Amino acid sequence: MVQSPDETITMRVRLAGLVSEVVEADPMVLRCRRINFLDHGGVQLAVELVPSIRPRSRRAIARELELTICRAVPALIWARVGIY
Repeated sequence: MVQSPDETITMRVRLAGLVSEVVEADPMVLRCRRINFLDHGGVQLAVELVPSIRPRSRRAIARELELTICRAVPALIWARVGIY
């Protein structure tokens, strides 16, 4: 089934709300800066962490967030998190 552009936009807005809620619920996250939806059923995020997080921990936190997002929002096939 082909979706109209309006339906796609509405769906992505809902998904963005769910994703941002999941990400910002993590106490290590300061805020979600950007969410990009890609055509292959995935999402790319730019996330800002609290300043007290050590640089070595950032990569592990990003992978943990990716898993959490995919479990919490099953409509997304994959997630990629960039830390800033």
